Amino acid sequence: MSAIAALGPNGNERSRPAGGADRPAFRSASVILNRQSGGLLGGDPDVAAAGICERLQAAGVSARPHLVPPRELANAIEEALAEDTEALVVGGGDGTVRSVANRMLAGGHGTGKMLGILPLGTFNGLARDLGLGTSSGEALEQILRARATPMDVAFVNDHLMLIACLLGPYVALARMREECRGLGWFRGSSRMIPAWLRAVFSSAKITVDIQDDHDLNVRARSRLIAITNNIYRATPQTLPRRLRIDENIMEIFISRHRSPWGLLRAGLDLLGSRWRDNPGLDYHRARRLEINSARGKRLPAMIDGEVVTLDLPLRCSLRPAALRILRPETPGPDPDSQRAA
Repeated sequence: MSAIAALGPNGNERSRPAGGADRPAFRSASVILNRQSGGLLGGDPDVAAAGICERLQAAGVSARPHLVPPRELANAIEEALAEDTEALVVGGGDGTVRSVANRMLAGGHGTGKMLGILPLGTFNGLARDLGLGTSSGEALEQILRARATPMDVAFVNDHLMLIACLLGPYVALARMREECRGLGWFRGSSRMIPAWLRAVFSSAKITVDIQDDHDLNVRARSRLIAITNNIYRATPQTLPRRLRIDENIMEIFISRHRSPWGLLRAGLDLLGSRWRDNPGLDYHRARRLEINSARGKRLPAMIDGEVVTLDLPLRCSLRPAALRILRPETPGPDPDSQRAA
């Protein structure tokens, strides 16, 4: 049994035996790698790409690599979609995955080609929700044993949302994250934490009107609003995650905290999976939402980690089972013991 290089987030090689009892769910794959993904910075992207394709081929999967900088990503996606392959394996962060998924849906490939994710970004929120490992080598082994699972997607106006849309101080944090890309954990954190605190303490309340498909009509003044694609639940780990990606439901969180300190506490509760016990957070579930504000005609927002400016009103909708995503089996009970809206 030969040894195949399993690549960690820096492209470093470590020995891993090839093969497995289960055959992959796909026999061919287009591999799209963002050359400037956070997980490839500091390593050799060409070595990483070669190792990933070598491992796929050792498992009986023919691989066609596309290792490109961000400016060439759109062309690489179109080339990959035109190839006669059964799966797209995407190495990058949430932004890269979202770009690929967006083109898959626009081209009618959402339920055709399977989508696999190698977590090479900074936060890798979707990969975490899917139960994938934190290194590309570990995630690749899981993808080779995974099966295609239907995944709901959401839209905020015409913007695809795979994870969440946030209004409030998180937008400033996302901008700072881009400035800190490639600085390393310590230097990046030393800049991002003060930026987050400044954003929280300088955040202003916005007045919003929220309607859903269950005749909910709420007017709220809030510093922070979050909309999620499917339901986040508390886990034994630090951060909450979605255990299901096919519930065909959105959840909206509305902060009623009057002070920046309360908003900061809400953020800490979120990190500790205690957000549903925070009395200053209201939440509702719906399949369709409309959000309006008297603040102006447009609002800055963060969708899946990317900063966008959205026209008002915000119209949020779901498209159930729109993608076929390669997800490892994650046994265990669904801890849906939270109070429902």
